[in-house]
Amino acid sequence: MLIDKKREKMYARCLEEKRKLDKNLSIAKSILMIPPAFLAVMAIADTLISLFGETAILLTGADGYEVIGASIGNLFSILGGVGLFLFTACLTIFKTPLARKHILTVNFTVVLLYSILAIVFRNFDLAAFPLYCLVAIPVSFWNETLLKRDEAMSTMDGYPHFNVAMIKHTEKPREEFTEEQLAEMDDYDRIMLERDGKL
Repeated sequence: MLIDKKREKMYARCLEEKRKLDKNLSIAKSILMIPPAFLAVMAIADTLISLFGETAILLTGADGYEVIGASIGNLFSILGGVGLFLFTACLTIFKTPLARKHILTVNFTVVLLYSILAIVFRNFDLAAFPLYCLVAIPVSFWNETLLKRDEAMSTMDGYPHFNVAMIKHTEKPREEFTEEQLAEMDDYDRIMLERDGKL
């Protein structure tokens, strides 16, 4: 157990900061990962409903119903949703340096590509991707700031729990010297002991 009260207070402050940091990282992760996952899942669900519904129409031979097939927009929604989900996972969970370096490149590419696709196919559901990216850019940079702060904290003693009960006291206990021992020491020995905090 640590004896130094100042260090104990320092660990308490670090623990509080780490908790806030983890909370903010979780918020950033949720904002970045949930929307593309939702868009992909909705597109997959829509495709499956369309597939089963139209298969049922063909099997029953129902009159008056036209088999249209799933929208091509669903394919782009699935690809975009899965792609952005994997990209944000690389940013937040795996902390991949390559992904972190190309935040703007990936997001601006998606904005441009999906804006064109939405206009060409007249499928304005695809406009959700450019809108998402415009939100994702600042959140990604916020996440990057948080990750850098966490990486800086990781070099500190006690990371990641900063719990004094879990930290072994590795320093040697302060030695007590008698008056005779101090009298026998020369000035150099005393200076070295003071420098090491043993006096």
